[in-house]
Amino acid sequence: MKKNLILKTLFLSLCIHIILTSCRENSDTIPSFFDDNNVTDSISTFAEFFKDFWIAMNCNYPIWDYEAEHGINWDNVFNEYYPKFQMLDNIADGTNDREIRGKTVQMLDEILSPLHDGHFTVEIKYLDSTGVAHDWYDYQPQKKRVSERNDYASIKQTNINYYYSGTAGSNQVIHFEKYSKEYEYAEFEDGILYLKIERFYASIYETFLEQDDKLRLMWYSWFNRVQELHKQKKLKGIIIDLRNNSGGNDKNYQYVIGALQAPDVNNEVRVGYTRRKVGVGRNDFSPLTPMLYPVYNDEHAIIKDEHIVVLSNCWTSSCAEICCEGAKKMSNARIIGTQTWGCLSPFVDKYEKTYAGEVSRETNTRFPIKLRIPSAAYFTENKKIIEGIGIIPDIPVELDVDEYERTGGRDTQLERALDYIRTGK
Repeated sequence: MKKNLILKTLFLSLCIHIILTSCRENSDTIPSFFDDNNVTDSISTFAEFFKDFWIAMNCNYPIWDYEAEHGINWDNVFNEYYPKFQMLDNIADGTNDREIRGKTVQMLDEILSPLHDGHFTVEIKYLDSTGVAHDWYDYQPQKKRVSERNDYASIKQTNINYYYSGTAGSNQVIHFEKYSKEYEYAEFEDGILYLKIERFYASIYETFLEQDDKLRLMWYSWFNRVQELHKQKKLKGIIIDLRNNSGGNDKNYQYVIGALQAPDVNNEVRVGYTRRKVGVGRNDFSPLTPMLYPVYNDEHAIIKDEHIVVLSNCWTSSCAEICCEGAKKMSNARIIGTQTWGCLSPFVDKYEKTYAGEVSRETNTRFPIKLRIPSAAYFTENKKIIEGIGIIPDIPVELDVDEYERTGGRDTQLERALDYIRTGK
């Protein structure tokens, strides 16, 4: 009888082990980070904190399959780091808070820096042994990755200026409007129109045209001039400058690329695909569905013959990258500049309680934590994820910062765009 009891115990242990290891990978049996029945009343140890954090990421992060393609195994992360966080509990004695925090931040850096999702951010506070709260860890993994690119440190706020470039004044500006350093409109003497949009939003729920009447009037000056020159057959080309644009509300698409193109259907254009996170299992994903963006509602000319250039750099991200992808759908458009950020995974819904958004545990815990996790993954028209990679320009051109500073504004990327429109190469 004793032997049977031992066998039953071993069998039960084996079953539990199989259930736990299998549900790690892909199963709705994993409790949601927000499941009220699963909330730990008080997370007081480093080991509990790490387990809680690992589960939250496991249940909600939307591109684990993509990370696996890049060599990241989230189970291995748990197996490697859980004992290390347990060790912190063994050596923490209240007199070495600074040292313990330093080791924890170092381990979180090691865990998170390989991740690719550009919108994902982590904010963790720490209550030391005396109960004092510290702003302990505020991290966006992709920002570190982008900061290692060649053009990151050299980027300057580029403003269009009239200057003599040694080409018989061919870059002369005959009309110029400036709302701020972030928004500019200019017309070159040979029928090339320029629009600079360095910021799309006042908040993530507004379009940049909703910010100010003067800004709206500037945009309409550009838009109406596009229509006028196109009708007169004098429009040579268009430059849309999205360098340093960090994105914003998707509705902004209609005022940029969407103001130049025809809709696919229902006044929208498909720009890639999306796949939603639909369950707490690591790979609980929806099928791919078209990602639709609005085309400008008012009647407008379809610019399909004249050259269109979108200027980009490593600060071009999120909705600005979607505009670059939208331009790629147009046979007459080219991306010129440097590689974009690689920050495209969208928040499909406004901060859902589960699977995405402000995933947080901030009460009854020594480690208040907030994770901002996208609810979906973005796929290009070729059905590829490009998080952490970004969009490669059709014509790569670095900004010559020395030349820019020496001349007081000569812009080598803008000059290349003008040259392409004038020569077609």
